[in-house]
Amino acid sequence: TTPTQECLESRVSVEDKCSKDPSKWIGEFEGSCDNVAHSLNKLIVSNLYENGLKDDKTLDSPGYHTVKSISISDIELEQIFHSWNMTPGIDQDGYDPREAVCQWVAQNIPKLKEAIPRTHPRTMRLSDYNQNYIYAAMVVGIVSMLLVTLCFISIWYYQEKEVIVNAQPVILYMLLAGLMFMSISAVVYATNPSKTTCVLR
Repeated sequence: TTPTQECLESRVSVEDKCSKDPSKWIGEFEGSCDNVAHSLNKLIVSNLYENGLKDDKTLDSPGYHTVKSISISDIELEQIFHSWNMTPGIDQDGYDPREAVCQWVAQNIPKLKEAIPRTHPRTMRLSDYNQNYIYAAMVVGIVSMLLVTLCFISIWYYQEKEVIVNAQPVILYMLLAGLMFMSISAVVYATNPSKTTCVLR
């Protein structure tokens, strides 16, 4: 039945529970109700939140959300304490409480997996570089490199012409250098990833 204040006050006292008279262990009918439900609080260290949640969602750690989602009932806590009391000295280093918790975790893996966010674990998806548009970008990059090289040669060859002198060859070389880097990057980004291409990128 639903617990009430009257029921709680009518329950068997601690003295009667320890009495030698078995009749006092039973108590009155008015005290036969359920326990008062209460939520268990969790303490989460602040750095788990600060280090786990990033501005870039792709770098988020599931640790904080997992710990926040896990809930343990009073009965499950009693099971852990019971395991702790029933197996004293089971851990050679004196970490019996940890051993009891580990046993409970091993027995409740499916329950704990439900607390892991659906976005974890992340999977690696490799891009397919054998696409037509990849080859087209590589061709455009190579053509651009050839054209920029031709422009370099032309400016050097006609550097004494009035048009080139007025345009300032140094500025033209700087512009062509930027175009050359862009053309090279178009070719590099279109190739399959490797240690060399990653360094060049």
